[in-house]
Amino acid sequence: MTLRTITVPDSIPFPARQLPGVLQNLLGMPASQSHWLIENGCVRINERLCRKLHQRVEPGDQIEVDWIPMPVVVRTEARSASRPGPIEFLHDDPHLCVVVKPPNLLTVPTMYREGQTLVSKVERRLRDKDEQAKIFCVHRLDRDVSGVLVLAKTLQVAELLREQFAARKPDRQYIAIVAGVPQKGSGTIRSYLATDANLNRYSVKGPVNENAPESREGAVGKGKGGGRDKSGNREGGEYTGELAITHYKLRHDWNETALVEVRLETGRRNQIRVHLAEMGHPILGDPRYRPDLAAHRAWPYKRIALHAESLGFTHPITGEQVRFLAPWPQEFRDFQRAVSKTGGAKGPAGAKGPNGSRGKSSKKDTFEP
Repeated sequence: MTLRTITVPDSIPFPARQLPGVLQNLLGMPASQSHWLIENGCVRINERLCRKLHQRVEPGDQIEVDWIPMPVVVRTEARSASRPGPIEFLHDDPHLCVVVKPPNLLTVPTMYREGQTLVSKVERRLRDKDEQAKIFCVHRLDRDVSGVLVLAKTLQVAELLREQFAARKPDRQYIAIVAGVPQKGSGTIRSYLATDANLNRYSVKGPVNENAPESREGAVGKGKGGGRDKSGNREGGEYTGELAITHYKLRHDWNETALVEVRLETGRRNQIRVHLAEMGHPILGDPRYRPDLAAHRAWPYKRIALHAESLGFTHPITGEQVRFLAPWPQEFRDFQRAVSKTGGAKGPAGAKGPNGSRGKSSKKDTFEP
């Protein structure tokens, strides 16, 4: 880390005095790096921390920059082509906030120290009103998944919420568009999830699989099993599985695809994706679990067709039972219209419609909330 101090000269005209532009002009850095340094707390103006990209400076201002290298992230062409959308706030009080996470955005940073995450973005927004604001992660959604998340504003509240999740108390409902149509209208998938050397998840017979990797049943994913994974799930030739329970219900039958409602009893990494893929119905757009079946002509989007639709829990401070609903992603609505035009939609009688109502199927069924 190198500390650089610069003084804003009189020669910079007023329209060009926004902080990112000043850093680019005086330090010769690209726009992406100037934005990253500002948003990650590496810039001070007159000894005061500044995280605002729209901040204007004046001639004579002293700017200090902690010149640290940007995190190195390996990106694919598909990933770089997609950018996360805005973050919608469903609820905000002194103890917690509930937001709708857009796809193509990490919940928290990985080992690559990404600066653009849901937690960092929410924290920066709250600091516009309170410079001391902090955000604590309670649960997560995969990068390419959208939907409802609750975030705590204090460590105490975070621990109370985490205790609820550990006790399986919150009501978590998802929707997914899957390849094919499940034969049963509803069911429960119960298995133990293990992790292989490539961080793929798969089901094993019990908490400890005595014959790994040969006894992997229904394993899906692109990687091969074997070896010791980063979480230490293989010890002494055995894989340790985590109990995972998923409840599903068919909402719409679209011949080649289906809309499935999913409720989580446990919350393991990739749980829904693995369980549905092992059932033979992977989620559309999933690049990891059965990608051969997950591709569909009406789903060209760089995201997974999985959305956290609602979240219910007990407010850890007030004791009130609260529930929050996330609006339907535009990609889901566009997909429904696409399959309807090709004659693929025939929603089952009595199935739950896209707005949560029940009734006979008809061509008027839409994704409008």
